[in-house]
Amino acid sequence: MKSQKRKTRGFTLLELMVVVAIIGILASAVLVSMSGSRPKARDSRRISDLRQIPPAQEAMMNDTYSYKTSAQIVGTLPAIKNATNYQYLTEITDPLNTVGVYQYVWAANNAACGSRLAGTYYCVLAKLELTKDCPADQYRYFVVHNLGVKEICSATDYIANPPTCTVCLSL
Repeated sequence: MKSQKRKTRGFTLLELMVVVAIIGILASAVLVSMSGSRPKARDSRRISDLRQIPPAQEAMMNDTYSYKTSAQIVGTLPAIKNATNYQYLTEITDPLNTVGVYQYVWAANNAACGSRLAGTYYCVLAKLELTKDCPADQYRYFVVHNLGVKEICSATDYIANPPTCTVCLSL
């Protein structure tokens, strides 16, 4: 009887090229579908960061009878601490941390604003990357102040032209 020897054969060059092409097409499809998720994640972080401010400010108000006061800030938000350095909230930096594009704005609340005394109000906002339902020529912002929390659309670039306390509280 003859013994049959089995020939072992590898993949041909053509088969390997087809597999590499398929993997490349699948990888590019995944990258395209993931492109919008990073700005959405950064916007979620901005909103989450700003949602931490009202409870911290209210805790400080309960302890010291005053909100954290500060001059106008565009960029990293200061930690919320009382005079004895008890910290209610650590400083907050924008996820991109880019100058002049997406930053946080703390409207000055270290002086009277209309009939409001210093330390009796606060207003902080963040410019969001995804405009969602805003018209094409407007920016989307998330605003927190002692009167509430909301998202707004505005044609004004509040990063380049930070709002006064009166404007911020009316947003």
